Amino acid sequence: MTRPTQAGWYPDPNGEAAERWWDGEEWSEKTRHRYTAPAYEPQPAPAGTSPTTIWIWLLALAPLISIWSALTLDVEALLAQTLAAVEVDPDGTVTGRAPVTAPAANALGLVGWIAGIGIALLDWRALRARQIDRPFHWAWAILWSLVYVIGRSIVARRRTGTGLAPMWATIALQALLVIIIFSISVQIVNATLSAVPL
Repeated sequence: MTRPTQAGWYPDPNGEAAERWWDGEEWSEKTRHRYTAPAYEPQPAPAGTSPTTIWIWLLALAPLISIWSALTLDVEALLAQTLAAVEVDPDGTVTGRAPVTAPAANALGLVGWIAGIGIALLDWRALRARQIDRPFHWAWAILWSLVYVIGRSIVARRRTGTGLAPMWATIALQALLVIIIFSISVQIVNATLSAVPL
């Protein structure tokens, strides 16, 4: 390394420290680490700011729609429709067509996913309007609205000191939904085994 002419901090030629002081004539014993910008520390929200919005509660309570759909599902009619569409050839090969309800269910799921992203965006904008610094980004709802609700609740709690209720509500509803779906799956398997001759 060529010796600099002006006094100042330069990369250590010995490699012992990040920078070493050149006094204009020779290297001194003074060393330092290179300056790095301090990490950004989010600011707490103004006192009394509430992180509760109608939008976060719409997302948190959205599993109620799936729970209602699961509880009102006529398992026997669905099974009868499915078994009517299945044909068993003399050689034991099972053929058939899918129930016509599958495309409608997929379309409703897509609409629900898009609506969840839009609601997350509205919630994020509402938090920014309340001067909550760097709220959890709405784009996480693209993965799943549950991800947004949990992340948003944790970040809101850090900024305002409150805001975990939507997270606990949606986790409880999701757990209930899993139990209901498991119960329906057991009913379908049992009904299928009893309806199909072995």
